[in-house]
Amino acid sequence: MRQTNLKIAEQLAQVKYKETTIMAGEVFFSGYPLPNDMTSDVKYLNSRYALWQSEHLSYAGVYGYRGIGNVQEKVAKIEIIKDITVLEMPLNFHPASCFFEWKLQGNRYDVSYSNPRNDMSWDKEVTQPDHHIDKHFYEIISHLGFDRRISGFIRRSLDEDEYTTGSIYEFALMDRSAAKILSTANLPSTVDDFWMLIESQKQIGKSLESALFK
Repeated sequence: MRQTNLKIAEQLAQVKYKETTIMAGEVFFSGYPLPNDMTSDVKYLNSRYALWQSEHLSYAGVYGYRGIGNVQEKVAKIEIIKDITVLEMPLNFHPASCFFEWKLQGNRYDVSYSNPRNDMSWDKEVTQPDHHIDKHFYEIISHLGFDRRISGFIRRSLDEDEYTTGSIYEFALMDRSAAKILSTANLPSTVDDFWMLIESQKQIGKSLESALFK
């Protein structure tokens, strides 16, 4: 994996990430499919290579529907409890894009997901490229001269996205000591029901959070 992780680091250096601070007290949400044979939400969330979060509950919630088999669709409300430094990816770039052919076109990175690079492959113990990034994050950034003072990475919304420009819509946190799970909630049984709930809350002028976290 060392050569693959080195190639990822080399590409990250090309796209010009930057360091940024997430402040204590900021709140995020994480959607996840909880296996029915696991009784602890905290135990499950801590079993992941990264604690994936979003500033936007509507975006985070959709990820609760990505489970297979016998699961309960859930969402957690999470508070950052200390100031941390993370890497901010430029524009729409995701570190997992490094496994594919990509190029900068205007104000976006065009990633050809149908053209994976043939000179590197992701860790076969994980199912997809972004999980490779989560699992090997600290080795990857070590090739960029960073140590564990970097707690994860973020991506921000662009002008054409549906969320507020510049808001954090993806946040992969590796440092679990920086986060406190405030509460968890069950999501509606289907993703269609979830979208209907979002719309109904908009119509009555209430937040999605007030409907889920009661």
